[in-house]
Amino acid sequence: MGLHCQMTGLQVATRGNGATTVSATMFFAAMVGIPVFVTGGIGGVHRHGENTMDISSDLTELGRTPVAVISAGVKSILDIPRTLEKLKEYVLLLIRLMNFQHFSQKKVAARILLWFEAASGLKINLEKSMVIPVGEVEGALDMAAEIGCKVGQLPTVYLGLPLGAPNRASSVWDGVEEKMRRKLALWKRQFLSKGGRITLIKSTLASIPLYQMSLFRMPKSVARRLEKLQRNFLWGGANGGNKVHLIKWEVVCTDKKKGGLGLRKLFWLNKALLGKWIWRFARAKEELWKKVLEAKYGKEEFGWRTRKANGVFGVGVWKEILKESTWCWDNMVFKVGKGNKVRFWIDPWCGNNVLSEAFPDLFSMAVQRNATVEDYWDQNLSQGGWSLRLLRDFNDWELGLVDNMLVELRNYRVSMEEDSVFWRGGADGLFKVKEAYRVLINADGAAFPIAMFGWPKFQQNYFLCLGSYLGEDTPEDCAQLIDANIKLKLGTGILIAVPIPKEHAASGSLIESAIQLTLKEARDKNIIGNAETPFLLARVNELTGGASLASNIALVKNNAAIGAKISVALAQLRESCNSGDAQSVS
Repeated sequence: MGLHCQMTGLQVATRGNGATTVSATMFFAAMVGIPVFVTGGIGGVHRHGENTMDISSDLTELGRTPVAVISAGVKSILDIPRTLEKLKEYVLLLIRLMNFQHFSQKKVAARILLWFEAASGLKINLEKSMVIPVGEVEGALDMAAEIGCKVGQLPTVYLGLPLGAPNRASSVWDGVEEKMRRKLALWKRQFLSKGGRITLIKSTLASIPLYQMSLFRMPKSVARRLEKLQRNFLWGGANGGNKVHLIKWEVVCTDKKKGGLGLRKLFWLNKALLGKWIWRFARAKEELWKKVLEAKYGKEEFGWRTRKANGVFGVGVWKEILKESTWCWDNMVFKVGKGNKVRFWIDPWCGNNVLSEAFPDLFSMAVQRNATVEDYWDQNLSQGGWSLRLLRDFNDWELGLVDNMLVELRNYRVSMEEDSVFWRGGADGLFKVKEAYRVLINADGAAFPIAMFGWPKFQQNYFLCLGSYLGEDTPEDCAQLIDANIKLKLGTGILIAVPIPKEHAASGSLIESAIQLTLKEARDKNIIGNAETPFLLARVNELTGGASLASNIALVKNNAAIGAKISVALAQLRESCNSGDAQSVS
C-alpha cells in the first residue's frame, strides 16, 4: 500500500503545514545534539486513509533521524488496521480486438494481413507466424491453411515474454531462473574476488529478469529464489561451495551512500518497473497502446488514468500495474497549461501543495470542489487573474487566508499549452526507474530499532512499527542501545516504547466507541484537514468524561520519568567511556 509521506525538514524550514510535533521535534533535537525525546504517542495512518492515503511523518523521521523517542505507542485516534498494514509492508495484455467466430469467410483474415502489409510497408513472415485460438474456435485449422501459417496454442512465448499463462504462476519465471543458473554454472569454478562477483551480479544476474519484470509482477517466492542465487554466488567458494555470509543481504542491497553495495531488492525494483507504465499512460498522447487500454477499460480524471480493471477476463496484467497507482501519483505533480484537465483544489499543481490541504477552510466554502484550474481563471481581468468562487463572502478574519492563497497562486498562469505531469525530484521532471526505486525504498522506511521498555508486549497492542524489536528492562539497557546506535552511525532513530501504567489506562472499548461517534460527527459537520485532529481530541475527551485526557497526561508524565532516567544513564555511560579512553591514552 502506497502512502503519502512528508518531508519534515522542508516543512519546518518553510513554515508549511504538515510537520507533526514528534517528527519536527526529532528534527530539531538531531540538529542540537539531543539524543532522547519524550512524547505521548506517535503518528501513523490517519482515519479515512483510503481516501487521503496520508501517513504521519513520525515513522518516516524515525527511519532517518538518530534520536531515541520514548512513546506509549501509536495514537489510538489513528486508523490502527491501516497503520499495521503500512508497517508490515516493509502475460501480455490479452486484448480481444476481434472475434474470429464472426467471420463468414476465412479469406477475410488473410486480406487483413495484406492490408496491414500495404499500410505499414512491413512484410509478414508467415513461416514464423501462427494462429493461436483462445478457447474453442471453430475453423482454426482452415484459417491457418488459408493464411499459410501454423496453428499454435496457449501458453506460449511471444517476444521473449509468456503469453496465455496465469500471470501470477511462479512457473512463468522458470525460464528466467534457468538462465541465471546457466550463467552461474560458467562462473562458479573461476577464482573471482568479491568485487568481481559484485560486478557480475550487477551487470548480468540482476539484468536477466528485468525484461519480464517490466510487465509482470514477480511472485515473492520467485524473488526470494533469485536473490538466493545471487546471495550464494556472492559468498560462495571457488567450486560453488557455501561459505559464511559476512553481511546481511539487506545491507548488501543498501545504497552505497548508506554503506551498502548498491544491489537492488527485486520486489521493490519490480514495483518501480511496473510503476513506469502509470507514468507512461499519463504522459502518452496518441500512442496505440494507450488507445487500446482506454477502449477496453475506459478513462477517468480527464484521461490521466484508466478506470479500475474489474472482472476476471483479460485484466490480470493491467490490474497488477494499477496497484502501483497510489505511490506513483503521490510523486507526480501537474504542470498547468490550459488548466482544463487539472482540478484546482484536489490535484498537486501549485508547487508541492494540494490547495484543499493547505487551505481547508477555504476549500470547505468552495462552490465546486472538483472544479478545474481553468474554472478559477478569469481571462476578463487585466492580463487574466484568479477568481475564487466561494459559497459566501469572506469574514474579516478570513481575509488573511485569501491573501495567503493568492500569494501562492501569483506565479501561476493559464496558457495555451496542454496540461502535463512531471515526476517530483526527477531530472527534468522525467520518470527514472532508479529514482522511483529510491522513492519506494525511502517510503518503506529504513528499519530502526524498537526497544520495549519493561514489557514484552503492549496491553492494547496499539504499538505497531517497522524495525527490530528488542526487550530492554532498565534505563541502563536503553542507554547502551542508544550509545551503540550513535557509535555505529546507523543514521536512524530509536523508538523506545513505554506502556501506560495499568492504573491510568482507559478502557479500549470506551475510547474506540467515542472515536467512532466523533468521526461520524466530523463527517456530518464537514470538519476536515487541520481542524479534524483538534476536534477529535476535544470531542473524545468530552465523551469519555475526561478519561482520555487523563490517560494522555499520565502516559506523558510516565514517559518523561523514564526518559529522564535513560538520559541520566546515557550521560553516565558516556562519562565512563570518556574516562576509560583517557586512562588508556595515559
